[in-house]
Amino acid sequence: AWAMPLEVPTAEMRARMSPTLLDLLVAVISGAAGAYANAKEEIAKSLAGVAIAVALVPSLSVAGIGLGWGDWDMARGALLLLTTNLVGMALAGSATFLVLGFAPFHRARKGMGITLLIMLVISAPLYIAFRHLVERDAIFEQVPTGEVILVGQRVSVGDVRVTLGQPHVVKVVLSAPGALDHRHVDELKQMISERLDQTIELEAQFHIRR
Repeated sequence: AWAMPLEVPTAEMRARMSPTLLDLLVAVISGAAGAYANAKEEIAKSLAGVAIAVALVPSLSVAGIGLGWGDWDMARGALLLLTTNLVGMALAGSATFLVLGFAPFHRARKGMGITLLIMLVISAPLYIAFRHLVERDAIFEQVPTGEVILVGQRVSVGDVRVTLGQPHVVKVVLSAPGALDHRHVDELKQMISERLDQTIELEAQFHIRR
């Protein structure tokens, strides 16, 4: 991380900083598939290694970069994703081996119980993150994008971003051939607030298109 000439997280890095319940679901499916592949001779053993590498290496790398940069939010989010993948894959893999008859339940009960307890603990922040994801998506759907008529002028709305809060903050980029002012922002804000049935804050960046 110190040697890289990067100082701003890339899109791939940011994607691994906010894990949700969807990531836990993917980890569980990957763990079950990897265990099944490892148990069947006719399936290439490399598939299990690929599944583990794809799930663990990126999140561990982002956590290391976050620690190297001193970005604790980045490191914490990536470490949560790493833990999510580890626990989900371990629990699903163990359950798959039990179903396939590789070990009696009483021998695996303690280890699976501990893994399940850890999963329940990390599920709380994952559930909160998932709710925020759903809430942001619901707001995104109500923001008009593309060509919109504002104050009798054709304006292009794009690059929408949402920050949850009280009130929620919606950031957009407005592009038009002519000058734009606060009237365009006020009309768009009213339009979004009516669709959501709640008051929002709207931040707009003006672009003049020629």
